[in-house]
Amino acid sequence: MRAPFVVVKGQGYDSKQGPQIWFLLLLVSLGVWLHGHPALSQTTGLELGQKPPSTPGAAELERTTRELRSLGSGSQTAEEERYQKALGDFRAGKLEQAAQELRLLHSAVASNALGVVLESMGDHAGAQAAFQEALKLQPDFAVADNNLAKLLLEQGRTSAAISQLESTLHRSRGDDDTRFSMRMLLAKAYAADGQGKRVAETLETLLAERPGSAEVRIYLAMTYASSGSLDAAVTQYREGLRLKPDDCSALMGLAKALLELRKGSDATPYLLEYVRLRPNDGEGYYYLGRSLRDTGNLKEAAETLLQAARLSPEDYQFRYQAGMALWRIGEMDAALSQFEAAKRLKPDDVEAHTAIARLLRSLGREEAAREASETADRLGSQKTRHDQAAFQIARGNLLLEQGDLKEAADRYRQAVELYPENARARSNLGLVLARLGDPQGAKRELKKAIALDPNLALACNALGTIYMQEGHVSEAQAAFQKAISVDPQYAEAKSNLGTLYARLGRNAEAVALFEEATEDSPQYPQSYLNWGLVLASQGSLSKAKEMFEKALQLSPNLAEARKALQLVEESSKR
Repeated sequence: MRAPFVVVKGQGYDSKQGPQIWFLLLLVSLGVWLHGHPALSQTTGLELGQKPPSTPGAAELERTTRELRSLGSGSQTAEEERYQKALGDFRAGKLEQAAQELRLLHSAVASNALGVVLESMGDHAGAQAAFQEALKLQPDFAVADNNLAKLLLEQGRTSAAISQLESTLHRSRGDDDTRFSMRMLLAKAYAADGQGKRVAETLETLLAERPGSAEVRIYLAMTYASSGSLDAAVTQYREGLRLKPDDCSALMGLAKALLELRKGSDATPYLLEYVRLRPNDGEGYYYLGRSLRDTGNLKEAAETLLQAARLSPEDYQFRYQAGMALWRIGEMDAALSQFEAAKRLKPDDVEAHTAIARLLRSLGREEAAREASETADRLGSQKTRHDQAAFQIARGNLLLEQGDLKEAADRYRQAVELYPENARARSNLGLVLARLGDPQGAKRELKKAIALDPNLALACNALGTIYMQEGHVSEAQAAFQKAISVDPQYAEAKSNLGTLYARLGRNAEAVALFEEATEDSPQYPQSYLNWGLVLASQGSLSKAKEMFEKALQLSPNLAEARKALQLVEESSKR
């Protein structure tokens, strides 16, 4: 998985060019290269779903306007006037003009405002640079810290956002309201990162400080519910609704928790209030129908579930459950219509076909019932094969963890034979074949996996690595960029793309990617090593030394980092 690192293009050796050229030549002679590896140890990685926070807007600019007024002098008044003009342009939707005005100012407040404007324009990279500039000018600027963390979350870079917020809060900056906002944002970042325990701990601390906060209680209730602590969730939802009776998320969350606790009669009043507040939301009628059904009100339940299906006609579960409810009250034709609609939405689902076969048989339509039953049997057999394929994938993953690559590959092949359209099986097979030294076989399976599921970040990264080894630069770049777009905090893909850019002499872009990679995954040593090599090539030996030392702290046996560190130390002596 290694290839030589080349930064200097079309130049011969010139001793006048300084120690960085000597260092590069020595690196090449000793075989210390930039690396790009597919993340083969993560073949069972789960996709994360998250809802990023909303983009900050004019309110953020208003909050910081008063800080300019502390400047005082005539020239400073002129700066305030320019800032106010930019704020006016922003309010009027003249974003380019606002950005131009703010770029002429040199203050933390203006840089923070520029970040807000650029984020509104969709320029996330520019916004991030502006927030970072604001913090460079004023390290204790809590609003800029908060904005930067929100931006990182919006980009899906939860680890970097958590690090930013934790560092800021540790320094105890900002007033109570600002710190409260940042701690709530930190809880959301923990949730997006799958750290449920830390979410609960953060919210419980906040609740002790602000027992009258409906926001904290409702979010804590959601956290309890997601972890299965339903009784605790019910308690917090009820308290949250006492403080904020018309909060629809709390009404729905409480109703769902009560339904799961088989307390349909308790859930009904909350759902009635929910559909009153949101009469066009099919989900409200769906859960209301379920609560009515659970309490024996079958006719009313059928009518309510049918309303859910009318409001959300593309929802399979609404259609299917409406059909079941109508069947129970003897509305056979109406039930059949709902089952047929469900079947059209999910043609391969066994459940709908089975219900149709049973209903047709009860209506005496034997021929149609037989056809539906045969389809259900065929789909059932297919589902069995899919389940068997899933078992083989799980076995392959276990063997991979144990280091038995060949047997793992055999298991993945069996999964592919049982279920050729299973993208995960093909992706895992491709990843293992790459480790077994079969790049062509790996590339074949990875391409098929990505064609079946373009959102397999691991497969995209591994394919990019193979392309990079083969010298196919544009294909490698596209694959790495796709992996990063799917998983915005995929540190290894960023490090690999940085490696590619470094080989092309695009060092500034490479360093930016290595920096992002270390923010997203501070425990991944390869990014520090690669970053250090680029810094060394530019003659920044002290900074390079720092990077190599970090890499060795994380991985003391990383031979390349040890060699590079030794070379830097020798070069510094020269």
